[in-house]
Amino acid sequence: MIAGKVYGKVRTMLRSITRAVLIPALLFLALAYFIKTNLITALYGPEFIPAAEPFLFYSFAQ
Repeated sequence: MIAGKVYGKVRTMLRSITRAVLIPALLFLALAYFIKTNLITALYGPEFIPAAEPFLFYSFAQ
C-alpha cells in the first residue's frame, strides 16, 4: 500500500464497506426495538415478556 500510494482507494473502499454493513445493522436494531415484545413472545412464550426490556441492552453489549 505504501509503495503504490493507494490510500485514497483504500479509504473509499473502507467507507463503502462500512456503509454497506452499518445501514442494514441500524435498520435491524431499530426494527428489533419496536417489535421486541412480539419477538420475545414468538421465540420463548408469553411468560418471558418481562425479558423484552433488557433485550436491546444485551444486543448492544455483545
